[in-house]
Amino acid sequence: MSQYQPEGFSDGEWDDREDLSWNEYDWRQFLRRQQKEIARFSNLYLKHCYDTDHLDVVAKEMGWEVGDWSAVDPDSDDEAEAARAEEGGEFDPYTIHRHPVFVVTSGIFAQLRFIAETLLARGRMQTACAKSLWNFGQALGDGERNMLLALQSLDMGDFMLSVIHLKYSLRAINECMRWSEALVGQADHAHEFRLESRIRLFDLREVCLRLISDCREEERRGFREND
Repeated sequence: MSQYQPEGFSDGEWDDREDLSWNEYDWRQFLRRQQKEIARFSNLYLKHCYDTDHLDVVAKEMGWEVGDWSAVDPDSDDEAEAARAEEGGEFDPYTIHRHPVFVVTSGIFAQLRFIAETLLARGRMQTACAKSLWNFGQALGDGERNMLLALQSLDMGDFMLSVIHLKYSLRAINECMRWSEALVGQADHAHEFRLESRIRLFDLREVCLRLISDCREEERRGFREND
């Protein structure tokens, strides 16, 4: 299995939450810790995004096993344990927020939004350009929403439903590429926008394709085990 294998979502993970009694403050602190994890990924991604195999390089620096991102406990390393202890947290339960693919895609989608906002702030736009950028943003939102739904489906063990949402996300990513091309010649700094956005869109595409492959393998494995 690849680094995105769905087996990382263990049914037993949810058993840890039976005795969990957190209030609103506890969950807010948990979400803040997860936002810091996304920010840490984003900083590493910016550092390595022009390197070969940069997703795998960043995975190693995040403390994820390259051969199996989804099976690792994101808080298992000493640095994360120390940070959690400092904030008074005894343990973090499993939620989709901790899934490495969620961290990766959240960070990349956030960077794409920032790149689009930067182009909007720097460029003098005609109506056609503004429309292209709007369509880019719409497609970006569709891609992120379907990626999240795919991860949720994966978490529930609905592998073929996850594949469908991943294909929808791929279609949206392709639309983003199309609109980024349309912006070239319509706005100042559009060439820079195309370069930076394509790196991230191709990475999202790679994540989708690997997850689809893993989902199909899990589905085949299920059929074999039932025989």
